[in-house]
Amino acid sequence: MQLCGVVESFHIELGPGRIHTVILGAGPDLVVGFHGFGESSSRFQALADALHGFCKIAAIDLPFHGISQWPEDEVLQPAQLCRLLQQIKEHCRPNRLFVLGYSIGARLALAAAIHCGRFDGLMLVAPDGLVQHTWYNVAVYPKWGRYLFRHFIEQPALVFFLASLFRKLGLLSSSRYRILQQNADTAPKRRKVYQTWMCLSALNVTEGQLANSLARQFMSLKVLIGKYDRVLHRNRIRRIVGRLPHAELHMLACGHRVPDEEIIRELRLWFH
Repeated sequence: MQLCGVVESFHIELGPGRIHTVILGAGPDLVVGFHGFGESSSRFQALADALHGFCKIAAIDLPFHGISQWPEDEVLQPAQLCRLLQQIKEHCRPNRLFVLGYSIGARLALAAAIHCGRFDGLMLVAPDGLVQHTWYNVAVYPKWGRYLFRHFIEQPALVFFLASLFRKLGLLSSSRYRILQQNADTAPKRRKVYQTWMCLSALNVTEGQLANSLARQFMSLKVLIGKYDRVLHRNRIRRIVGRLPHAELHMLACGHRVPDEEIIRELRLWFH
Protein backbone atom coordinates (compact mmCIF):
# COMPACT_ATOMS: atom_id res chain seq x y z
CA MET A 1 0.00 0.00 0.00
CA GLN A 2 1.37 3.41 -0.96
CA LEU A 3 0.94 6.05 1.71
CA CYS A 4 -0.14 9.41 0.35
CA GLY A 5 -0.59 12.72 2.08
CA VAL A 6 -2.71 15.74 1.30
CA VAL A 7 -2.33 16.79 -2.32
CA GLU A 8 -4.36 19.99 -1.98
CA SER A 9 -6.34 21.74 0.73
CA PHE A 10 -8.67 24.66 0.10
CA HIS A 11 -12.01 26.26 0.99
CA ILE A 12 -14.96 26.57 -1.38
CA GLU A 13 -17.13 29.64 -0.87
CA LEU A 14 -20.85 28.87 -0.63
CA GLY A 15 -22.57 32.14 0.08
CA PRO A 16 -22.34 32.72 3.83
CA GLY A 17 -20.12 29.71 4.50
CA ARG A 18 -16.81 28.18 3.46
CA ILE A 19 -16.48 24.40 3.06
CA HIS A 20 -13.02 22.93 3.56
CA THR A 21 -12.01 20.34 0.98
CA VAL A 22 -8.94 18.12 0.94
CA ILE A 23 -7.75 16.29 -2.17
CA LEU A 24 -6.06 12.99 -1.31
CA GLY A 25 -4.31 10.43 -3.47
CA ALA A 26 -4.08 10.21 -7.25
CA GLY A 27 -5.90 8.51 -10.10
CA PRO A 28 -8.15 9.15 -13.09
CA ASP A 29 -11.44 8.88 -11.17
CA LEU A 30 -12.75 10.88 -8.21
CA VAL A 31 -14.63 9.92 -5.05
CA VAL A 32 -16.24 12.77 -3.11
CA GLY A 33 -16.49 11.71 0.54
CA PHE A 34 -18.81 13.04 3.25
CA HIS A 35 -17.80 11.84 6.73
CA GLY A 36 -19.93 11.03 9.77
CA PHE A 37 -20.86 13.10 12.81
CA GLY A 38 -17.92 14.23 14.93
CA GLU A 39 -15.35 13.29 12.27
CA SER A 40 -13.46 15.31 9.66
CA SER A 41 -11.95 14.99 6.19
CA SER A 42 -9.09 12.94 7.71
CA ARG A 43 -11.61 10.07 7.94
CA PHE A 44 -10.77 9.22 4.31
CA GLN A 45 -6.97 9.07 4.54
CA ALA A 46 -6.86 5.27 4.82
CA LEU A 47 -9.14 4.93 1.79
CA ALA A 48 -6.93 7.27 -0.24
CA ASP A 49 -3.83 5.26 0.70
CA ALA A 50 -5.43 1.98 -0.38
CA LEU A 51 -6.89 3.37 -3.62
CA HIS A 52 -3.87 5.41 -4.70
CA GLY A 53 -3.51 5.12 -8.46
CA PHE A 54 -7.18 4.31 -8.97
CA CYS A 55 -8.77 7.53 -7.82
CA LYS A 56 -8.44 10.79 -5.99
CA ILE A 57 -10.62 11.41 -2.96
CA ALA A 58 -12.12 14.83 -2.35
CA ALA A 59 -12.71 14.70 1.40
CA ILE A 60 -15.16 17.28 2.72
CA ASP A 61 -15.33 18.81 6.18
CA LEU A 62 -19.05 19.00 6.92
CA PRO A 63 -20.43 22.28 8.31
CA PHE A 64 -19.44 22.66 11.99
CA HIS A 65 -16.75 20.00 11.52
CA GLY A 66 -13.04 20.16 10.78
CA ILE A 67 -12.08 23.64 9.62
CA SER A 68 -15.16 24.40 7.53
CA GLN A 69 -16.74 27.71 8.46
CA TRP A 70 -20.53 27.92 8.56
CA PRO A 71 -22.86 30.44 10.24
CA GLU A 72 -25.14 29.10 12.96
CA ASP A 73 -28.80 28.77 11.92
CA GLU A 74 -27.83 28.93 8.22
CA VAL A 75 -29.34 25.99 6.32
CA LEU A 76 -27.30 24.30 3.60
CA GLN A 77 -29.44 24.36 0.46
CA PRO A 78 -29.41 21.72 -2.30
CA ALA A 79 -28.23 24.33 -4.81
CA GLN A 80 -25.22 25.10 -2.62
CA LEU A 81 -24.39 21.40 -2.35
CA CYS A 82 -24.54 21.10 -6.13
CA ARG A 83 -22.28 24.11 -6.52
CA LEU A 84 -19.79 22.47 -4.15
CA LEU A 85 -19.74 19.27 -6.22
CA GLN A 86 -19.50 21.17 -9.49
CA GLN A 87 -16.52 23.22 -8.35
CA ILE A 88 -14.73 20.09 -7.14
CA LYS A 89 -15.46 18.34 -10.41
CA GLU A 90 -14.18 21.28 -12.46
CA HIS A 91 -11.07 21.47 -10.31
CA CYS A 92 -10.20 17.74 -10.50
CA ARG A 93 -11.56 16.94 -13.99
CA PRO A 94 -12.06 13.20 -13.33
CA ASN A 95 -12.93 10.54 -15.86
CA ARG A 96 -15.68 9.31 -13.56
CA LEU A 97 -17.28 10.73 -10.42
CA PHE A 98 -18.49 8.74 -7.40
CA VAL A 99 -20.02 9.99 -4.14
CA LEU A 100 -19.66 8.31 -0.75
CA GLY A 101 -21.52 9.22 2.43
CA TYR A 102 -20.96 7.71 5.86
CA SER A 103 -23.61 7.95 8.59
CA ILE A 104 -24.91 11.55 8.65
CA GLY A 105 -22.74 12.28 5.62
CA ALA A 106 -25.09 10.02 3.67
CA ARG A 107 -27.68 12.79 3.91
CA LEU A 108 -25.50 14.95 1.68
CA ALA A 109 -24.72 12.05 -0.65
CA LEU A 110 -28.42 11.25 -1.05
CA ALA A 111 -29.30 14.88 -1.71
CA ALA A 112 -26.52 15.05 -4.31
CA ALA A 113 -28.00 12.04 -6.11
CA ILE A 114 -31.39 13.76 -6.29
CA HIS A 115 -30.44 17.35 -7.07
CA CYS A 116 -26.95 17.50 -8.58
CA GLY A 117 -27.07 15.76 -11.93
CA ARG A 118 -25.52 12.49 -12.98
CA PHE A 119 -22.53 10.80 -11.44
CA ASP A 120 -21.30 7.25 -11.86
CA GLY A 121 -21.95 5.64 -8.49
CA LEU A 122 -23.31 6.28 -5.02
CA MET A 123 -22.11 4.48 -1.88
CA LEU A 124 -23.94 4.82 1.44
CA VAL A 125 -22.18 3.43 4.50
CA ALA A 126 -24.25 2.96 7.69
CA PRO A 127 -26.48 5.64 6.18
CA ASP A 128 -28.54 8.21 7.99
CA GLY A 129 -31.32 9.68 5.86
CA LEU A 130 -32.31 6.59 3.89
CA VAL A 131 -34.99 5.85 6.50
CA GLN A 132 -37.02 8.71 7.93
CA HIS A 133 -36.51 9.00 11.70
CA THR A 134 -39.41 10.32 13.78
CA TRP A 135 -37.18 11.96 16.39
CA TYR A 136 -35.15 13.79 13.75
CA ASN A 137 -38.26 15.04 11.97
CA VAL A 138 -39.83 16.21 15.24
CA ALA A 139 -36.66 17.97 16.40
CA VAL A 140 -35.91 19.74 13.12
CA TYR A 141 -39.05 20.65 11.20
CA PRO A 142 -41.91 21.95 13.41
CA LYS A 143 -41.27 25.22 15.24
CA TRP A 144 -42.19 23.69 18.59
CA GLY A 145 -39.82 20.78 17.95
CA ARG A 146 -36.92 23.15 17.30
CA TYR A 147 -37.78 25.00 20.50
CA LEU A 148 -37.65 21.78 22.53
CA PHE A 149 -34.45 20.73 20.81
CA ARG A 150 -32.76 24.03 21.68
CA HIS A 151 -34.03 23.70 25.25
CA PHE A 152 -32.37 20.28 25.44
CA ILE A 153 -29.08 21.82 24.33
CA GLU A 154 -29.24 24.28 27.23
CA GLN A 155 -30.98 22.13 29.87
CA PRO A 156 -30.36 18.42 29.15
CA ALA A 157 -31.11 16.94 32.61
CA LEU A 158 -34.72 15.98 31.89
CA VAL A 159 -33.84 14.26 28.60
CA PHE A 160 -31.08 12.23 30.25
CA PHE A 161 -33.44 11.25 33.08
CA LEU A 162 -36.12 10.08 30.63
CA ALA A 163 -33.56 8.27 28.48
CA SER A 164 -32.26 6.40 31.52
CA LEU A 165 -35.80 5.50 32.53
CA PHE A 166 -36.72 4.31 29.02
CA ARG A 167 -33.57 2.18 28.90
CA LYS A 168 -34.49 0.49 32.18
CA LEU A 169 -38.00 -0.15 30.88
CA GLY A 170 -36.65 -1.63 27.65
CA LEU A 171 -38.02 1.21 25.51
CA LEU A 172 -34.57 2.47 24.51
CA SER A 173 -31.71 0.18 23.50
CA SER A 174 -28.45 0.32 25.40
CA SER A 175 -26.56 1.16 22.21
CA ARG A 176 -28.74 4.18 21.46
CA TYR A 177 -28.45 5.27 25.09
CA ARG A 178 -24.65 5.12 24.80
CA ILE A 179 -24.75 7.17 21.59
CA LEU A 180 -26.81 9.81 23.39
CA GLN A 181 -24.25 9.90 26.20
CA GLN A 182 -21.28 10.03 23.84
CA ASN A 183 -22.66 12.79 21.62
CA ALA A 184 -24.46 14.92 24.20
CA ASP A 185 -22.54 14.70 27.47
CA THR A 186 -21.10 18.22 27.12
CA ALA A 187 -22.56 21.54 25.99
CA PRO A 188 -20.24 21.83 22.94
CA LYS A 189 -21.22 18.34 21.76
CA ARG A 190 -24.94 19.08 22.18
CA ARG A 191 -24.53 22.35 20.28
CA LYS A 192 -22.74 20.55 17.44
CA VAL A 193 -25.63 18.06 17.17
CA TYR A 194 -28.13 20.93 17.04
CA GLN A 195 -26.10 22.95 14.52
CA THR A 196 -25.50 19.98 12.24
CA TRP A 197 -29.07 18.72 12.24
CA MET A 198 -30.47 22.17 11.54
CA CYS A 199 -27.91 22.87 8.83
CA LEU A 200 -28.79 19.69 6.90
CA SER A 201 -32.57 19.99 7.33
CA ALA A 202 -33.17 21.02 3.68
CA LEU A 203 -31.47 17.89 2.33
CA ASN A 204 -34.22 15.39 3.14
CA VAL A 205 -35.05 12.94 0.34
CA THR A 206 -37.80 10.38 -0.17
CA GLU A 207 -37.57 6.82 -1.41
CA GLY A 208 -39.53 7.80 -4.52
CA GLN A 209 -37.12 10.61 -5.36
CA LEU A 210 -34.14 8.29 -4.97
CA ALA A 211 -35.72 5.53 -7.08
CA ASN A 212 -36.52 7.99 -9.88
CA SER A 213 -33.01 9.43 -9.81
CA LEU A 214 -31.30 6.02 -9.92
CA ALA A 215 -33.53 4.86 -12.77
CA ARG A 216 -33.19 8.06 -14.78
CA GLN A 217 -29.42 8.28 -14.46
CA PHE A 218 -28.66 4.53 -14.54
CA MET A 219 -26.62 5.18 -11.41
CA SER A 220 -25.40 2.26 -9.34
CA LEU A 221 -26.01 2.32 -5.59
CA LYS A 222 -24.15 0.33 -2.94
CA VAL A 223 -25.41 0.33 0.65
CA LEU A 224 -23.14 -1.09 3.36
CA ILE A 225 -24.55 -1.74 6.82
CA GLY A 226 -23.55 -3.87 9.78
CA LYS A 227 -25.76 -6.80 10.74
CA TYR A 228 -25.16 -5.84 14.39
CA ASP A 229 -25.86 -2.14 13.91
CA ARG A 230 -28.20 -1.02 16.73
CA VAL A 231 -28.46 2.56 15.47
CA LEU A 232 -30.06 1.96 12.07
CA HIS A 233 -33.38 0.34 11.21
CA ARG A 234 -31.74 -2.53 9.35
CA ASN A 235 -34.93 -4.28 8.21
CA ARG A 236 -36.43 -1.08 6.85
CA ILE A 237 -33.21 -0.31 4.99
CA ARG A 238 -33.24 -3.84 3.55
CA ARG A 239 -36.79 -3.38 2.27
CA ILE A 240 -36.07 0.04 0.77
CA VAL A 241 -32.90 -1.05 -1.03
CA GLY A 242 -34.74 -4.10 -2.34
CA ARG A 243 -37.23 -1.82 -4.09
CA LEU A 244 -34.61 0.49 -5.64
CA PRO A 245 -33.22 0.03 -9.17
CA HIS A 246 -29.49 -0.63 -9.71
CA ALA A 247 -29.04 -1.09 -5.94
CA GLU A 248 -27.00 -3.57 -3.89
CA LEU A 249 -27.21 -4.15 -0.14
CA HIS A 250 -24.17 -5.54 1.67
CA MET A 251 -24.78 -6.82 5.21
CA LEU A 252 -21.45 -6.98 7.02
CA ALA A 253 -20.31 -8.66 10.23
CA CYS A 254 -19.91 -5.41 12.19
CA GLY A 255 -21.86 -2.75 14.06
CA HIS A 256 -22.46 0.86 13.08
CA ARG A 257 -18.75 1.40 12.45
CA VAL A 258 -18.05 -0.27 9.10
CA PRO A 259 -14.36 -1.24 8.73
CA ASP A 260 -12.38 0.66 6.11
CA GLU A 261 -11.37 -2.66 4.54
CA GLU A 262 -14.99 -3.38 3.59
CA ILE A 263 -15.46 0.08 2.07
CA ILE A 264 -12.20 -0.21 0.13
CA ARG A 265 -13.14 -3.65 -1.19
CA GLU A 266 -16.44 -2.40 -2.60
CA LEU A 267 -14.91 0.77 -4.02
CA ARG A 268 -12.23 -1.23 -5.84
CA LEU A 269 -14.92 -3.15 -7.70
CA TRP A 270 -15.88 0.14 -9.36
CA PHE A 271 -12.31 0.69 -10.56
CA HIS A 272 -11.69 -2.69 -12.22
